[in-house]
Amino acid sequence: MKRKEQVHHEAKLLFKEKGYVGSSMRDLAQNIGIEASSLYNHVKSKEMLLQNICFDLADQFLKSIQEVNAQKYAKASDWIRHAMLNHLKVVVNNLEASSVFLNEWRFLTGDAMEEYLEFRKTYGGMYRTAIKNGTDKGEFRKDLNPNLAAINILSTMNWTSNWYQENGKDNIEDISKQFFDLILKGIKS
Repeated sequence: MKRKEQVHHEAKLLFKEKGYVGSSMRDLAQNIGIEASSLYNHVKSKEMLLQNICFDLADQFLKSIQEVNAQKYAKASDWIRHAMLNHLKVVVNNLEASSVFLNEWRFLTGDAMEEYLEFRKTYGGMYRTAIKNGTDKGEFRKDLNPNLAAINILSTMNWTSNWYQENGKDNIEDISKQFFDLILKGIKS
C-alpha cells in the first residue's frame, strides 16, 4: 500500500474508533509509524482526510444508484429493492468509511458541508421519488409519506455499518431481501 493510501486507510479506522474530533494527526502518525510532521507530505489536513473519505463514499453511492436508474424498472418496488441492495453493498464493502461518512460528516465545513448536504438531498430524493411514484400508481399505500418512508429505508440500511460482520452467517443479499420484505410490508397498498 502506498503511503498516501495507508494514511487514508488509517484515518478511516481512527475516525471510526475515536471520532473525528477525538482523533489527532499525531494519533494518525503514530498508528502509521511515522512522525506527525511527515503526514503533511501526504495529506493537507485532517479535514481534507474527512472530506476525501466522505466524498469517495458519496461517489460510490451515486454510482450504485445510477446503475439502478439505468435499468428503468417499471415498478417502484423493483427500483427500491435493487437500490437497497446496491446501497448495502457499498456500506458493507466500506465499513470503516461508511461509519465515518454517516457519523462524522457533521464536522465538514464551508463548501464541503454544502456539497455533502446537497448529495444527501439528491440521493434521498431518488428514494422519495420512487416511493411517490409507487404511491401514485397504487403500488404503495395512499397515506404513505414519501419523505418518512425514504428516511426509514436509508436509516435501516445505514445502521448496518454498526453491526454487520464480514464473517457473519448472513450474506448481504439475504440481509437486503429481509430488509426489503420488512419495509415493503409496511408501505404496500
